[in-house]
Amino acid sequence: MNILKVFEKRFKRTRRYYKRLKNHFEPEDVHEFRLQIKKLRAVLRLTNASLPEESQMKIEKDLKEFYDITGNIRNLQLHRQRIKFLCKDLFLDMPVSYLEILSGEKDEEIKKTRDLRPLISFAKFRKTIMEALATVPEINIPQFVSAHLDKLNQFLIQPVHSDESLHEVRKILKDILYTRHFIEPSLLPAALADFKYINSFAGKLGNFHDLCVSISFFQKKYMDKITSEHEKKTLIALMQQLELRKAEMKDEIIDELNNLRSKHT
Repeated sequence: MNILKVFEKRFKRTRRYYKRLKNHFEPEDVHEFRLQIKKLRAVLRLTNASLPEESQMKIEKDLKEFYDITGNIRNLQLHRQRIKFLCKDLFLDMPVSYLEILSGEKDEEIKKTRDLRPLISFAKFRKTIMEALATVPEINIPQFVSAHLDKLNQFLIQPVHSDESLHEVRKILKDILYTRHFIEPSLLPAALADFKYINSFAGKLGNFHDLCVSISFFQKKYMDKITSEHEKKTLIALMQQLELRKAEMKDEIIDELNNLRSKHT
C-alpha cells in the first residue's frame, strides 16, 4: 500500500471533520475528528520507524493543541451523557447545577479552539508532510512492529497494572490496528494476528479509560461549587457507582491481559 496515498486519505478526512467543528461541536463530529488524527499519527509513527529522530514527522503544534482541546470537550460530553443516563437508570434527581458547571467548562474549551483556528494551516501541514514522505526510504515495517511488541510486553509482564499503563496498552494496540494494512500477519504473534480481537480489546480499554476520566470530574474543584447538600449526595452516589463499575471492568481487563500474556510471552 502506498504511504503517500494513505496519508492523503487520512489528511482529507481529518480536514473534513476539522471544518465541521467550525460552528458546532456535535459529539460524533468531535469523535470522528479525533479518530482521524489518531489514524494520521499512527501512519506518521509507522513512517518514522525508518527515520532518525531529528527527521521524524509530527502533527504541527497548533493542530496538536486543537486536538488536545477537543479531547477535553469529548471528555466533558461523554461525562455529561453518562451522568444523565445513570440518574435515569438509578432513579436519582438530575444534578442540574453540576451539569451547568460542566456545560460552562465545555464552552470555555470551545472558545480556546476558536482562538487557535487562525494559527492552523492545513495546506502548510500537508505540504510539509508530503515533501517529507517523498524522501522517506523504504518503510521498516518489521522494526515498527517489533518496537510496539516490545513495549506491549513490558506492560504485560508488570505485576500490577495502573490505570495509566492500561491506557498505554490501548495506544499500542490502536497503532497496530490503524496500520494493519501495512503489516504482514506473520510479523505478529498468534494472539494479535486477529485484528477483530485487537479492535474488541482496545474498545474495552477505551471504555475503561472513559470511566476513569468520568470519575476525575468529581474532584474537589467541582464538588466545592455545589451548594445544595442534596445534589452533593446525588453526586457522591454517582461517583460510588462509577467506581464500582470501574473496579469490575478492571478485573475483567486484567484477566484478559493475563490471558494475552500467556500467549504472547
